[in-house]
Amino acid sequence: MQFKQLYGFMRNISNFFANIRPWPVGAIAACLCFAFSNGLQLFDWDELNFAEIAREQFVGGSPLRPRIDYLPFYEKPPLFTTFQWLSYHVFGV
Repeated sequence: MQFKQLYGFMRNISNFFANIRPWPVGAIAACLCFAFSNGLQLFDWDELNFAEIAREQFVGGSPLRPRIDYLPFYEKPPLFTTFQWLSYHVFGV
């Protein structure tokens, strides 16, 4: 008896969702997604520093001495910027 009730319930749900149009659902989802996104940043400001460190390592030729404005910058480990420096050498700038 319970299986028949569950099967009927599932058929009713599938019929309900079969009649829903995708465009209004997508429009509502997009509105909810973008409604609260005005406080989010598109990129992190540290990315600018990482790119500048890698560029100065590339220009200066020293991958193990991170610098910003040609002054030493040791607040972050140099592994990520060294990989960027390596990719500058491999792929070009």
